[in-house]
Amino acid sequence: MPDLPVVLESLPVHGAPSPSATSHRLRVSGLVRTPVSLTVAQLERFPQELLTEDFTCEEGWTVPSQRWRGVCVRDLLDAARVSTATACVEFAAGEFRFTLPMDQARRALVALRLNDEQLTRWQGGPMRLVVPGAACFTSIKWLEQICVRHDRGTNRAKRIALARITPSATE
Repeated sequence: MPDLPVVLESLPVHGAPSPSATSHRLRVSGLVRTPVSLTVAQLERFPQELLTEDFTCEEGWTVPSQRWRGVCVRDLLDAARVSTATACVEFAAGEFRFTLPMDQARRALVALRLNDEQLTRWQGGPMRLVVPGAACFTSIKWLEQICVRHDRGTNRAKRIALARITPSATE
């Protein structure tokens, strides 16, 4: 399927909570020495990194050259003092969750901005996970938790995303 000239605001949104930028928190917990719970204002005080890449969905569309800006997950894990180097990292927003190996998780970004604008609720604001080079469903909107684990856990995000594309799909 050819790339379509679309903008993120025009794409379908599958249910959108209304987290407040002032009260929404990101918890970093699990196999860490210092669990943390961070507001958007606190995340903005971390070094901000830029990730530019095409945003491609399993539905067949691509939005080219999206500029995501936010906090590298590596910095959040370092702040929480991860207990083990061999663990996995689970990312979650409500029931939407998935796990990455530690090395890939450390390269992910907790985005606060898209194309130089603060993320809107429809874009997953106030904070959204972006995993470089990964499937679209890993880009969890309204990110609430980062949990360091020994095991990979469940990949409910993939099942939920595939069910939206093909209602009869199972993992």
